[in-house]
Amino acid sequence: MTIADKLKTEGRQEALQEDILEILELRFQSVSYSIKKQLEEISDASTLRRLHRLAVQAQSLEEFTKQMPA
Repeated sequence: MTIADKLKTEGRQEALQEDILEILELRFQSVSYSIKKQLEEISDASTLRRLHRLAVQAQSLEEFTKQMPA
């Protein structure tokens, strides 16, 4: 993987993390610092895509957090 590829991948990951947080904040008003930190630590693109869908579909913030990786 080239440096450019790595930067693109990191940029996409950061964008997904920001999108997930924005969705959660819009839907549930407040997102704890611990959830934000957990999201920042996730680098796997498929996990972030799954969490993005879950952020849209979850009935509660608690439901979302239960399905986050430990």
